[in-house]
This record gives sequence, structure tokens and C-alpha cells, in this order.
Amino acid sequence: MKFSFTHLLYQFLSFLIILIAFSSCLEEQTKLVPEIENPNQIAKVKDWFEANKHQLRIPDGGISFMTESKELILPFFEKEPDWDKFHHYTFPDGREVYEINLANAEKYFPKYLKDSLNLSDPSKGVIQNIMFVESLETGGFSPLISSYYPNNDSSIKEFGEIYYNKIPLDWSGLVDIWTYDERFFIGFRIINGEIIGVINQAGETGIDAKKKNPLGANFDITCKYYQVTYLAYTVSAGGVTTEHYKTGIVMECSGGSIAHQDTPVIYDYSPPTGIGDYGGVGGTTSNTGIINYIPPPIPAPVIKISVDETFRKNMKAICLLNKLRENEYFERMAQQFEGVYPDINLTLFLNDLPPSINGQAQWMGDGKNIHITINQMRLTDRSSLEVARTLLHEMIHADFYRAVKTKYPSYNDLMFQNTFNQYVIRYQGSADQHHNLMAERYIDVMAGILEEIHKKLDYNAFALAMKNVYPNGIPKSFYKSLAWEGLTGTTAFKLMEKITVHPPLRSPNDLRNEAKLLLETYGSKECNLEIKRD
Repeated sequence: MKFSFTHLLYQFLSFLIILIAFSSCLEEQTKLVPEIENPNQIAKVKDWFEANKHQLRIPDGGISFMTESKELILPFFEKEPDWDKFHHYTFPDGREVYEINLANAEKYFPKYLKDSLNLSDPSKGVIQNIMFVESLETGGFSPLISSYYPNNDSSIKEFGEIYYNKIPLDWSGLVDIWTYDERFFIGFRIINGEIIGVINQAGETGIDAKKKNPLGANFDITCKYYQVTYLAYTVSAGGVTTEHYKTGIVMECSGGSIAHQDTPVIYDYSPPTGIGDYGGVGGTTSNTGIINYIPPPIPAPVIKISVDETFRKNMKAICLLNKLRENEYFERMAQQFEGVYPDINLTLFLNDLPPSINGQAQWMGDGKNIHITINQMRLTDRSSLEVARTLLHEMIHADFYRAVKTKYPSYNDLMFQNTFNQYVIRYQGSADQHHNLMAERYIDVMAGILEEIHKKLDYNAFALAMKNVYPNGIPKSFYKSLAWEGLTGTTAFKLMEKITVHPPLRSPNDLRNEAKLLLETYGSKECNLEIKRD
């Protein structure tokens, strides 16, 4: 008996150690990582800018769009970054980029765009940032100006919702890149999160060119040349005034492989003919002693996650995906499929599925995209929060597949694989390793995400309707109850079902049934796209 007791004690302690190991593995997996691990990193960009911005000015006698206009006196607009509003990311070649909002109100864009924009107030519809692109040669930075022009009021975004490395899937408009001294670099025309045209400077007009992929069909690229007048908007206390720049020729190419490049296309700046040297930093020194500013090469802006046309054309689905991506944890999962060169990709679909299935995630095999399919037959009759829960649930499935199948696992992936292997052993012969892991370890994570996204949907209206049920606001238990949906066959769910309490307390399963019914009855089916302005 002594040996048996010791043996049992040893087994219990071993199990406890394994359980702690599980927890530590999953803590590593679910830890939220901030966008910049060291906030002081922005200080090095600010210090560089303050030390070099005088060199960014146009030298006396230099040429710019501004000085070519007889109406203007100043060589260019002052551009002071708002250092508290920034994004940090990397280009495919590893160069770091800090994209910072411009604090000044001056905004410039092509006249034809201003005339075609269906905006109630263009001055509030355009976001203008300064991009500091790391120079691997000098150790400094090369600045560019990025502008985001929405096609209409419904595409207006706040600074945190759109930037060069994250174009929302529901956004339509034009992304323009300018050199720091007001020279047009390149533009990208985007419709519903898809690049449909690339605009370059050009030196000739009246030509319609077609380029064809050597392999043939469906890769036609059409290029057209046209004239464009550049303008500046200066917002003052008395309203909005325009300042004319110059007229130039641009070439816009569209169609075919423009929006479907297998590898990132890098765009280099080509100065228009007849333009002389101008000052700046990050380039080479000329015989006159002036540093020739050479704008850095850049890739196209990044459209997040691959979506099928069926998904792309449904505004509710796109809206919910974009709102989910504003959550840090969901965004970190999504970015695992959108790295510099991810070895596993993801595509989202809308399609008909059996009525009992809200969505599914499928591993399609090595070398193929993981598929997430949302049941389009159940999309319109379910509340937005319910559909968001389905998207979140299937995204976690996809991330499980990725972490287990990737050929280039991170440290977190390796830790997760160890945890997942234990579930494979425990539930051997079952197809529910995913669901059991999700039910035991991810319920609180899912509840937190659902609580956050609800505040971006119909939270206030729903809370008001639920005032008698939840007089102190929607409790966390409500979102935890929703997270159980789709996990009803798991061991953890069956244990939860058996929990009994004495009145007036209510069991977790009673709370789950209540939350499900209330959301089905009172939850808004719309994904409200609020127009936000300063």
C-alpha cells in the first residue's frame, strides 16, 4: 500500500507538472503583443527628423511644384509629424517603416480626384501621413508622403483604421505617394480592398498601350496616359481654399496581373525629364555639394488576407472582418497568414452550407490555402455579433492548422504544437481535438474579443433593450456564453452543462441559453459603418 500510495502521488505530481506546462504553453500562445515592443523606438525617428529636416527643404533656386506656381511664395508646406499617432511595420525586404500622421492641416491631391470625389467635406475625408522608410545603406531614413483619398463617405476611415501596410477590405479610393518636396511618386487605385490600377508619372500622352503576359489569357494590362493638375487644400479658420500646383502627365495601368502579383513588385521613383537636382537626405552628393534626394523604392500597399469574390462583394461580411481586425489578438492571428513570405495562406469564402453549419475551416493540403467558408444562407438572418463569433471561431481553427502545419514555426508555434499533441493523444480517434482545445483554453479569449467587437457594433442599442435583464450593462458572462456556440460536443461543455446552483443563482448553461435567445431576438443584423470625423 505504501508503494501504491507513493506511486499514485508521483503520478499526481507528474500530471500537475504537465498541466502547468499546458498552461504555460498556452499563455505563450495567447499573450497579446503590442505593435511596437519598445515604444522608445519612435524616438530614434524623431531625433533623426529633427537633425535632418532642414536638409529636406528645397534649396534656393530649386524646383518644386510649389515654386513653379507664380501664386505661391513658400517653397513647400511645413510638415510636422504628430509623434503620438504612428504605425510601425516592415517592407518585404526587411526595411522598417514608421508611418506617422501629419499634424498640419494642408492636404494636396489631383484636381480630377477632387472633382470626382463624392465627399461632403474633402478636407475631413483625406488622411495624410509621412512615411519614414529605413535606409539600410546609411542607417537613417527616407521620408515619403502617403495620402488616402476615399471614394465616398462610406470609405472614410480614421488614422488607426487605414495605413500603407493595412488597407481595409471595404475601402475604395486612391492611395498616392509623394516625395517629401511635393513630387508625385506613384498612386494605387483601390476598389473594395483590391488594387485595380497603378498610376505612374509619364512623359508622353495620347497612347493606349497593352501588355500581355507571355503565358496568355486573362493577363491583359491596359495603360492610359492623361493630364492631371495637382492642387493643395489649406484648411483655415475661414474654410477651405485651393492652391494650384502644375499640370503633368500620368499613366494609369489596370487589369490582369496588376492586382494579382505572386511576389511583391518594387516601384522606383523616376523624376520627370527636365527636372534638376534638388536637396534632401538619403542620397548621393553632387558636384555642387547638394545632396540629391533619392526617394526609396517601395512595394504596393498591403491588402489584408485573401478573400474570394463571394466574400468581397458582401458588405456585412467585409465590415465584420475589418472590425474584428481592429482587435489586437485577432489581428495577430491574421498577420500569421500575411507575413513577408508566409508558407501557409488563408482565403475566406461565402457559400451555401447545410443549415446546421454556420461556418467551417478546412485544411486543403500542403501548398494550398486554408479555406474558411461562412454559410451565406445564414448570414442575413443572424445578428452581426453572431456572425462575428463564427468568423472568430473559424479563424482560431485556421490558426491551429497553421501553427501545426507550418514548415517555419516560431517559438510560440513550437510551444503550441507541444500542447496540441497532448490533445491529439487524449482525444485519439476523434475529430474534435480542435474543439476540445478551444473549449478548455480559449473560451475567455473568445469572450474578450466578442466583448470588444460588440462595442463597435450595436452595443448601446442592445444594452438599452436589455436594461431589465442586465441593469448594470452587458456582463462578461454574456460573451462567455456566446463563445460556447459550436463547442457543444466537447468534454468541457458537457462538464459545464452538469454544473448546478441554488436559486437565485443561475447555472452557466442557463445563462448560455438566455444569451443565445436574447441575441437572436434583439441583436442588430447590420454591421454599422459609422462615419467618423475629427
